[in-house]
Amino acid sequence: DENHQSNHFTIGGADERPTDCFDHTQQNPGGKSAQDAACPGQDNHDQGFERPDDADVGRDAIDHGDKCPCDSGERGTQCKGQHVDPVDVDPGQMNQVIHNIILNANQAMPKGGTIRISAINKKITSRSRVPLKPGDYIRLNIEDNGPGIPSSHKIFDPFFTTKANGNGLGLASAFSIIKRHQGYITLESELGKGSIFKIYLPATLNEIKDTKRPGTLNFRGEGKILVMDDENFVRDTASDMISFLGFNVVCVKDGVEVIKEYKSAYKNKEPYRAVILDLTIPGGMGGELAVKKLLNYDPNVTAIVASGYSSDPIMANYTKYGFKARLIKPYNLQEVGHVLESTLQN
Repeated sequence: DENHQSNHFTIGGADERPTDCFDHTQQNPGGKSAQDAACPGQDNHDQGFERPDDADVGRDAIDHGDKCPCDSGERGTQCKGQHVDPVDVDPGQMNQVIHNIILNANQAMPKGGTIRISAINKKITSRSRVPLKPGDYIRLNIEDNGPGIPSSHKIFDPFFTTKANGNGLGLASAFSIIKRHQGYITLESELGKGSIFKIYLPATLNEIKDTKRPGTLNFRGEGKILVMDDENFVRDTASDMISFLGFNVVCVKDGVEVIKEYKSAYKNKEPYRAVILDLTIPGGMGGELAVKKLLNYDPNVTAIVASGYSSDPIMANYTKYGFKARLIKPYNLQEVGHVLESTLQN
């Protein structure tokens, strides 16, 4: 079956030996996975190379074992292995970096393949070839066995892309984010054998913030939920998770469609209990404008904003913009379940 794809993601610890593996198998038109790229919500449109409001990185000291960047909440695994030092990063932006790299690798292997992720402690000295200040770092390796990337490809340049419908901002954004964290990202690739991205981030002695996910989810919902996102795999993932919670889910790709669908359901006396709105839609109406129009039509609309940028002013002050709650991408089953439970019960 040409639409059947099996991509394996292997998670390793400090000794760089893989310690866990999970299989992403898909069997749907177009070869798109409901959990594509292992990050179920990190959106392509949040890959903007320059974004004024994220110039100041809002950071937390996080332990890599707390939240595996590839944990989907449905079929993920927590990272295991030897101790790796914590890093001081913006979790939303770092998830974006990892998502962009995994998405790039996943799209390069349409017939399936393996992506290995490992982390080690690394001491940088004045003799090191990496252009970083001497000190303690962690190095995150993201390796695939795809076709490789030609050395002539300037993958970190803005707008460089080999995809017909791509914007070329994903890896450029990753480079920009890592640089703002006083880190460094490099690529080693061999045609026909695969690629490995190496991400260096300064280790920290700061106290680790408790970022563990919520506990067991016992929530079961009913009624209709409307989801807006311009990415197919994000819509598929959100639909799968929210349907699992007991809701009927309808997905649309932009603000124009969400308003049309919401009004139609309202007029037919089949209203949506909540609407999850992607904050930014390239070339279309995003969540900020969409929620204004929805509130003008129905002041009681329950709108939830979703974005990969936790430090975005709208995400930080979502109630001022008319939203009842927020979801930071990538979100998993427990997170979307807890948000829907608390929002709808209130």
